[in-house]
Amino acid sequence: MGKLQNLIWILEIFYLFSLVNSIRIGQISNISMIGDLDESLINRTRNECICEMINSNGLFFSLNYFSTNQSCQLFSLNNNSQMIFQLDIHSIFIFINQSLLNNYSFIDQTLTTTDEQTTTEIIRYLSLLLNNSQILNMANVYTCQIRGTNVTTIDNSTVDDLCSIDYLNINSYDQSSILLKDSSCAIETNVYSYNQSLVDNVCAIFLANLNAENQSKIQMNSSFVCPQKTIVNGKDQGEILEICASQLMNIIATQSSIITMNSTHNCPNETQILATDQAILSNICANNLLNISTTQSSSVQMNLLSNCPKDTIVVSVDHSNISNICAVNQMYIETNDSSWVSMNESAPCPNILIIKHESTNPIVNLCPSKVLYLTTLDQAVFTLNSSSICTITTVLVASGTTKTTGLCAKNTLNITGNDLSLISVDPLSQCPNNTSIIGSNQTQIENIGAISTLFIQINESTNVTINPNCSCPQNIFVITSSLIPLDQICAQNTMNIISKDSSLLILNTMITCPHMMNIIASENTSISNICATTSLNIQINQTANVSLNQNSSSCPLNTSITSSTMFPIRNICAQYSLQLISKLISNLFVDSSVTCPYTTNITAMDNSTITNLCASSQLTIRVKDNANISLNSTWPCSQNTNIFSSTNIPITNICAKNTLQIISKNSSNLFIDLSKVIPQTTLAIASQNAVVSNICATNRLNIQSTNIANVSMNENCSCPQLTTIMSSSSNPIFHICANSTLKLTTSNSSTISVDLTNICPQTTIVSASQNSSIPNLCAINYLNIQMIDMANISLNSTWPCPQNTSIISSSSIPISHICAQNTLQLSGSINSNLTVDLSVVSPQMTSIIASGNSFIPDVCAISRLTISASNTATVSINSTCPCPTFTTINSSSSIPIFDICAQNTLQLNAQNTSNLIVDSSTNCPQITNVIALQNSSISDLCASSQLIIQASDMSNVSLNYTWPCPQSTAITSSSLIPILHICAQNQLQLNAKNKSHLIVDSSASCPQTASIIASQDTIIATLCATNQLNIQTSNNANVSIDSNWPCSLQTTINSSSLIPISHICAQNTLQLIASSSSNLIINSSQICPQNTTITASQNSSISNICAIGQLHLTLSDSANVSLNSAWPCSQSTIIQSSSSISISNICANKSLQLTGNNSANLIIDSNNFCPQNANIAAHGSSLISNICAFSGLTLQITDSANISLNSTWPCPQMMSVSSSSFNSLSHICANNSLQLTASKSAKLFVDTSMICPSSTTMKISDNSYIDNVCALSGLTIETSGTSNYSLNRTWPCPQYLSLTSSSSVLISDICAQKVMKLIGSVSSYLRMNSSGICPQNVTVIALDNTTISNLCSIYQLTIQAEDYSNISIDSSISCPQYSSVNSSSNFSISDICASVQVQIWATQGTAITMNSSIICPKEAQIVASDQSKISNLCAINNLTIEISDSAFVTMNNSSSCPQTATVNAINSNNSLSFCASNSLNINLINSSYLYNSTQQCPNELNITISDSSEIFNVCSNQTINIDAKNSSLISDQSRCPSNVNVIATDEAIVYICATNSISAYASFNASIFYNGTLSTNSSSDGGQILPWI
Repeated sequence: MGKLQNLIWILEIFYLFSLVNSIRIGQISNISMIGDLDESLINRTRNECICEMINSNGLFFSLNYFSTNQSCQLFSLNNNSQMIFQLDIHSIFIFINQSLLNNYSFIDQTLTTTDEQTTTEIIRYLSLLLNNSQILNMANVYTCQIRGTNVTTIDNSTVDDLCSIDYLNINSYDQSSILLKDSSCAIETNVYSYNQSLVDNVCAIFLANLNAENQSKIQMNSSFVCPQKTIVNGKDQGEILEICASQLMNIIATQSSIITMNSTHNCPNETQILATDQAILSNICANNLLNISTTQSSSVQMNLLSNCPKDTIVVSVDHSNISNICAVNQMYIETNDSSWVSMNESAPCPNILIIKHESTNPIVNLCPSKVLYLTTLDQAVFTLNSSSICTITTVLVASGTTKTTGLCAKNTLNITGNDLSLISVDPLSQCPNNTSIIGSNQTQIENIGAISTLFIQINESTNVTINPNCSCPQNIFVITSSLIPLDQICAQNTMNIISKDSSLLILNTMITCPHMMNIIASENTSISNICATTSLNIQINQTANVSLNQNSSSCPLNTSITSSTMFPIRNICAQYSLQLISKLISNLFVDSSVTCPYTTNITAMDNSTITNLCASSQLTIRVKDNANISLNSTWPCSQNTNIFSSTNIPITNICAKNTLQIISKNSSNLFIDLSKVIPQTTLAIASQNAVVSNICATNRLNIQSTNIANVSMNENCSCPQLTTIMSSSSNPIFHICANSTLKLTTSNSSTISVDLTNICPQTTIVSASQNSSIPNLCAINYLNIQMIDMANISLNSTWPCPQNTSIISSSSIPISHICAQNTLQLSGSINSNLTVDLSVVSPQMTSIIASGNSFIPDVCAISRLTISASNTATVSINSTCPCPTFTTINSSSSIPIFDICAQNTLQLNAQNTSNLIVDSSTNCPQITNVIALQNSSISDLCASSQLIIQASDMSNVSLNYTWPCPQSTAITSSSLIPILHICAQNQLQLNAKNKSHLIVDSSASCPQTASIIASQDTIIATLCATNQLNIQTSNNANVSIDSNWPCSLQTTINSSSLIPISHICAQNTLQLIASSSSNLIINSSQICPQNTTITASQNSSISNICAIGQLHLTLSDSANVSLNSAWPCSQSTIIQSSSSISISNICANKSLQLTGNNSANLIIDSNNFCPQNANIAAHGSSLISNICAFSGLTLQITDSANISLNSTWPCPQMMSVSSSSFNSLSHICANNSLQLTASKSAKLFVDTSMICPSSTTMKISDNSYIDNVCALSGLTIETSGTSNYSLNRTWPCPQYLSLTSSSSVLISDICAQKVMKLIGSVSSYLRMNSSGICPQNVTVIALDNTTISNLCSIYQLTIQAEDYSNISIDSSISCPQYSSVNSSSNFSISDICASVQVQIWATQGTAITMNSSIICPKEAQIVASDQSKISNLCAINNLTIEISDSAFVTMNNSSSCPQTATVNAINSNNSLSFCASNSLNINLINSSYLYNSTQQCPNELNITISDSSEIFNVCSNQTINIDAKNSSLISDQSRCPSNVNVIATDEAIVYICATNSISAYASFNASIFYNGTLSTNSSSDGGQILPWI
């Protein structure tokens, strides 16, 4: 910087205004431009040099003129907009705007030069450098209209009256002096002052950045305005004085710098301070947040007279001093070393005070009002005056050798003490509601207490004393391992204690006994005077010792004790629940002298002892090892008793009223006392050497006995309702009985003796195995026996037969006297022998399962008999019994079963070599269902209703032909043995394969329905059916039809067999499917069916086909079918053929549907008759000739298919043609509707010479062509590729036209009378014929590279343009009433107009121009975004504009303003200017608006601006309503309205004026400058309202 010798000016030329017949010339005196010289002139006057510059036609744009020698230097335009100048008192710098030279001719024009004021209008940005004691007074050269100024002063230089509008950057060095102009603040000011320089009178509107170093000084002028944000950095004894800010103050002060705030202004919302190295800061304040960090003996002093901030953060270290701090809500203080912090004693206390105190100096004037968080470290001393300061909540964390005294809290006191800290609570202060104490490592905590909850956790010789002035808390929680006793512990509600090591706790239960007490004691702990009123829970182990202060009259409701200590526990009692767990050698003495608990639950093990137990409701005892349990026999028996015992010590006096449950094992001995009461339910489980004696129950008895357990019943007891016994013990159980149900399970060598002396159970269920024995069984209702091995069971024959009997036996020991009245179920296996006794009664239902060598003789049933026999099992049926209603036999046994019969249903399944002999001599069942497999034999079958037979392998099935034919017969056979005499009256179903042979007897009867499936080498002969005949044959199957019977109503045949089928006929429906080389011969000599459906493929042949109603043929391959032409045409004919064999004589009365594929040849006979409707599809190389239709004709042609129309018939009403065949189609015509689709190289020739259809629809693609098209009403066209079509111009334009094109071929002469819709894409080119007629409504959609020209409309024009589409409007036609344009095209659209309404949406840089020279619409709605441009706008009544993202919208200035206008702008960096005569609504977000002073003012103006928006020169005749947020607004003072209502917030700046009244509200640092009368309701909340000077 020191090398700069000259004053250098850097100017940016921004703009010049052009005037009529003159060019405004700018000049600056006393400077000259430095640059590459283009030309020098001598002996020239100033005006001659200027003429030379102008006459250069743009070559030169500026010059230096030297008046001393009358010379000038000319400079050409440089691409760089910055130019460098030097101070030169002999020079004048003169310049013009080069961009205007191309539009004006300056030869012989009058030159108008300017004065100094003109220069200031065009200099927007200025940079200055002064050195070597230079002096500059800005007021002598410029007014304060410069947008941005950069100033650098060096070596004692001086600048006075410095100013700028947008930004001001100052760098001052070496005792320089800069004075800013009064009352002229830049938006942003940056000051850097070095080496004893002075910058005075500094101000800014938005940001002030102040930096002072090396004894330099910066003085702010805060009397005019405070910036929103001020950043201060002071170093090396630099001084920055009288600083202020409205939003944020950020201060960094180091190296003895001095910072002072201007306390006369409002404090900033937030102040951030970092002070180090003896820096001094004074008059500090903030509204919301004050953050101070000081080190190295720095000093910060708050302003005593200002309001306290909401929150204050203070960090003070290294002997620094912070004084007079305060806060309203929260204050955080952190001290270290020997720092000093003092609070403002006259200020209110903060709600929350957080202190981390490590300094050896105290904090002065402490004042917490609600919450105190305190952390003390090292050797800090902290004393509170609890008489004057008692917080709601106090939290203390103390460590080291700190000492904290005078603590108190109203609600919550939390203390954590570590190391050797000393903490003392004021004993005279009120007790807090809740207190939490955590102490360790010899901490001393004195005088603690609580009203609600007291929590104590101490260890390592921590000493805690209770405040005797506090009453017992509601709840207390103690966790202690401290060796120092804890005395006077009490609680009213809950006491929880966990003690270990050698801790000693003395409970004060003389005052009160808590409701609940929970104690966990271990090691050498001692706890005395324990009691509780509701719940007492004790866990004690090792050598812990507890004593109860409890008597029987004050027993708790619930008591739970778990003990493994060697010290006995006495006086144990409970009123409701007693739970005791004893281990090792513990000894628990229950006091049941006065009260007996409702529930008692005992677990005893090892060598423990629990005495004197009782319970009134539930007694549960678990005892093992050598534990000793004794029951108090003086109390009544409990309702329920559960005993689980494996102890060697006997338990006596066991009893229960309801349920007695006993589990006994090892050598336990349990004796039940029945002297008082007999339990309703008894469950006894005995194992090993256990003894359970004197068992009894009134309702339910359940016994499980194993090993050599000994269980004995009380023989004097009456039988229970239910008895269940499971025994594998070698000791027998006697006197077993039951009233209702007896369940017995035996194994090993167990014996159960049933006593049937007085009663037989209703139900008996027995399971016996191995060598067990159960004699003398009976049951009234149900007997169930399962026996295996050598089990021995005997039945009591003196009692009546049970209703139901079920026996499963594999035991070799026989069971006799088996009987049942209702159901008998027997299952025998191996060598079992089950003998049924039918001497008294025969069962209703019998089910037999026999296998192995089992033997079940003399079987009988009245209703249902079911037998399953296998292996060599023997089952015999009692022949003297009548036939059951239902019989089902499944046999694979080699032993025959005779005398089989049934009245209703007989089901037989025979396998292997089984032999089932049916007795049909006197009875034939209604239904017979037979399955015969392998070499089985079933003989003499018959059925009156339904006969079903399945035979396979070499099975032999014979029918009894003496009985009449069944109604229905179904036979499936693959057996080599023939089945004869097959017949049925209604339905016959036969399925034969392999070499089976089924012979139908149709000599006397023909079934109504016959369904036949024959395959392989089967033979089915003499078939017939009166109603329906269905045949399916394949392979070499041979099926013959009995021609002696009349034709069936319906015949369906599917054949691929090589054997022909003849005599085929049907009265109603004939369906034939032929494949392979099958041959189906139809007999149509006498009858023709109503409907015939034929499917033929491969080399099959079907001859002599006809149908009266519908004929449907489907042919493929080389199938050959022939039509019987002797019969009339069918009503409907459908043919689908891909066969190479042609079909002739095709005709139909109503409907003809033909589909030809491959090389099919379909020949229509249309010589004498034409169908109503015809639907033709031709594919491949198929040929369909002689087509016609009266009503509707549909044609589909593809590949190389060729079809021809019979043109001798009239045109159909409707015709639809779709062709992609290269063979052309001619004679196309229709009366009403014509639909044409052409693709590939298709050519369609329409015959419109005589008739034009009402509507025509065309879809053309690829290289296709459609000729001579027309339509009277509607024409719809869709083109693509290079397709083309021609119109018959002899017909008038259609009423409606819809054209969609992506074809590259030009489509011209487009016309319609009423409605036209054009859609273009890809590179389509559509040209409208607007010379003859203009449609009422036109809709255009243009995409890609589409061109649509010559548009016009009478009523409504709608345009949508995208991509690179190009649209032109015929401006020679009058404007429509309505126009709607939505464009994102890169090509502009011009001549948009409408008489009623215009709607425009413009995006992505598109340009749209209205033709407002012809007519101005009543209403215009504009939406512009993404740098789009809309020009020449106008509207009569209403104008609505939405602008975003740099879009550009302009009005036609020659048109008058609309009555109302609404402008919404977002992120618009182009200055907007719109007007209205009545009402104007402006809504801006991050946008700018400049009201043209030549335009009229609206009566009412409503403005909403936000996000850094700008609006200038606003005016109104009557009222302006303003809502400004973080934006700026300036009114036109020459056109002030009557009234103004303004709301400004979030740093907004508003300049307003009014002739009558101004209502203003400013908040959040907003500024309102007014000129006029301020209303009394105006107010400010964190903002400012100032006169506009």
